[in-house]
Amino acid sequence: MGAAAMLLAVSCAKEQAPVTEPADNLVQKTFTATTDMATKTSLHTDGKSVNWSDRDKISVFAINEGAVASHTAFAAENINGTTADFTGATDAEATDFVALYPYNSAASVTVVDGVTTVKTTIPYTQKAVKGGFDPALNLMLATTTKEANHFSFKNLCSLIKVIIPEDLTDVTAISFRTRLAMTGTFTYNVTEGTVSKSNDNYGKSLTLASEDGSALEPGTYYIVAGPNPSTDAKQQIQSLSVTLSDGTVKTIIAQKDFTLKSNTIYNLGTVNLANAKDFTVTNAPQGDFPMGVKSYQLTCAGAADGSTITYTSRSGKVATVDANGLVTFTGDPGNEFIHVKADGVEAVVTFNVVKGYYKEVYNQESLTDNQWYAKSAWANSSHQAKAPEITESSLKIYPLLTVKQNDNGENYNTYRCDMKKSGKSYLNIEYPIVCFHLEDVKDVYGVNRNITFDVVEKDGGIGGPVQANNNDGKYKYTVDGKKILIYDLTQQTIGGKYLADYGIIEFNKTFQLKYADINTATKKTDLTAELSLDFYGFHTFRTLEDAKAYFGITE
Repeated sequence: MGAAAMLLAVSCAKEQAPVTEPADNLVQKTFTATTDMATKTSLHTDGKSVNWSDRDKISVFAINEGAVASHTAFAAENINGTTADFTGATDAEATDFVALYPYNSAASVTVVDGVTTVKTTIPYTQKAVKGGFDPALNLMLATTTKEANHFSFKNLCSLIKVIIPEDLTDVTAISFRTRLAMTGTFTYNVTEGTVSKSNDNYGKSLTLASEDGSALEPGTYYIVAGPNPSTDAKQQIQSLSVTLSDGTVKTIIAQKDFTLKSNTIYNLGTVNLANAKDFTVTNAPQGDFPMGVKSYQLTCAGAADGSTITYTSRSGKVATVDANGLVTFTGDPGNEFIHVKADGVEAVVTFNVVKGYYKEVYNQESLTDNQWYAKSAWANSSHQAKAPEITESSLKIYPLLTVKQNDNGENYNTYRCDMKKSGKSYLNIEYPIVCFHLEDVKDVYGVNRNITFDVVEKDGGIGGPVQANNNDGKYKYTVDGKKILIYDLTQQTIGGKYLADYGIIEFNKTFQLKYADINTATKKTDLTAELSLDFYGFHTFRTLEDAKAYFGITE
């Protein structure tokens, strides 16, 4: 079992970072590592044991002459419970080392005047794991020297324990509102053993939820919390919001004071909805929230007559909210907490907008500036029959006439209906099933065409055409006369490499569907006056079965 997972056989950190290969200034090295052993005040109070897993990776920071020389990933091997070897590449001249579990490419270590500090983050939303906690989040730290070559990891964080009773079977999320920030960015002073946090008012809201919006099984759950900057600082759970599977958010005013110290557990107790207030949000989103959505309307019930309901977005970076509860998204991924308050009760609604998770439906109500459009390279072409139109159900693309020449020197007409996505786009191995929902001109007009799903990141280092099957993606289905072209990025490569090699890729140079080389059998017929192509949606899914269920595919 993973060091972070404690009881459950769940996967380790989701970041799929390969062990760094030795470069000119790096050498292969192996450290022995042990985890924090049980004490009466430790996380082991609940009878847990912390063992390494063969999927565990750690960040190793090499320090040479008072400077951080490298940050690389080391992978576990030779595992024996709480002891394992970690092998990777590190700076050849380094004299001291700092290790952080789990591996995090965004974490950093600095050394100033002999004082070593680690900067890292704890997410605002965490995935629920029955009997344990999100396996990627339990931060542990260790230091060693070149001579000692041994990491003894200690827990930096604490846990909040909450129990869902057996008779409560429709809870999909639990959100906390706290007095002091428990999540977000914090800095740990390795030399002095003290903690400082960024001025992160946003970190006072946090949510524990399932990824797909399914109900959590009754049982014990833990949420990872960063330690207080001062061990004497009193933390307070000010309210607890419970989201149910019908979208209702019920709020319990907790007002419980406690002190959180590293490596300890605070037991919040059992959720009791009998203590919930009457005022509720009635249609909270369930599970991870997709990108590409323009807006979402919140509704409420149970407020006293004449009460004023107020809506507040916690950061405004991912979404804003108006006085009537209309949530408008900025197009960026991340967490947004919307606080809905009336009669002294504050319900917390969480929007966890996930990179690479898309549910885009193209029509007048849903299209935003950060979505698809007719490829701009052709926008001013005199050969374009008509400007794109946004209809009630689609983005309608009209053809772009191109002229090609065959072997005998005779010109013939072909057409293109390319679509390109503006802004930043993502592909995420968590959502590897990519679907284009469209009207296929091959069916409507009886013509030939060539389709290419083409992606290139800004620097051009990752990308190229996605490997296709029979010019239609990996799978092709027809529902109500419309085509669903499906690319499976667990089986199809991007520029020759699999998405699993990267985990998540950000594209802000090219993200497009090339719908080209449209022609008739005679290659002479002018289709410009009648040809158009309707795009109805772009979606990603965890599995092919999820995609089939969404579109109603039964074949």
